[in-house]
Amino acid sequence: MGVVSVEEWTMDEPFNASSFDSHDIVFVNGGNTFYLLKKMRNAQFAQAVEAFVNRGGLYVGVSAGSIVAGPSIDVAACKTAGDSNNVGLVNLAALNLVNTAIYPHFRPEQQTEVNEFQATVAYPVVALKDGEALLVQNESIERV
Repeated sequence: MGVVSVEEWTMDEPFNASSFDSHDIVFVNGGNTFYLLKKMRNAQFAQAVEAFVNRGGLYVGVSAGSIVAGPSIDVAACKTAGDSNNVGLVNLAALNLVNTAIYPHFRPEQQTEVNEFQATVAYPVVALKDGEALLVQNESIERV
């Protein structure tokens, strides 16, 4: 299996349920998590990617792209030097592709911060160092 083609989207145009029909992987990069989620909402990305994942498509998120896959992006603001909500988002509900918050770019000195955040939410929080990932398949979650 190899990569046949790569297509880039900017989230400036609306997505629909068939936007990813000819694709096997959707890769979402990082940046400001609040800005990314706002752009996703404006482009109806959540509905399109949910249909894509439900048909067996692979979602890959890096940094902010991994945070938005969880139930909420509130973890983005709690991080040391976290993202600024300079787009005024009030509703921080995310894509909810997984019921786990990702704390990317984790360093051991941030463990107290992760523990304090975990105490404020009802879902698991997984701190990932650079180079680490979560592999989610059905109900199975594995750190890789």
